[in-house]
Amino acid sequence: MAYRNGFTLFGRRRSKSFPESVWTLIGHLLGTAAIFVTLFGIAWGLSWLLAGLDSLHSFPPEILAIITRIEIWLIYGDAAVCGLVLLIGTVRFCIELIEVRNHA
Repeated sequence: MAYRNGFTLFGRRRSKSFPESVWTLIGHLLGTAAIFVTLFGIAWGLSWLLAGLDSLHSFPPEILAIITRIEIWLIYGDAAVCGLVLLIGTVRFCIELIEVRNHA
């Protein structure tokens, strides 16, 4: 489904070959890993910092419960963002494979 000047529906150039599509997928996987490690590292760092503060001066149980809930939701958010990036990368890879197969 090529449009003007070889661009596709998504506004990018159509991959010329299967290896280029594979490298694009590998890039998405590496990007997903970088996003996951970054967000997980932030959540872990905050957890470590708050545990240290709690050891110096104990938080009230209600505040500690809220902090724990926020930490858990940060991890859930991280997993959701990474899953979305991975899904988009997989869909783009499949679309590129179909385009390569149809134009070969």
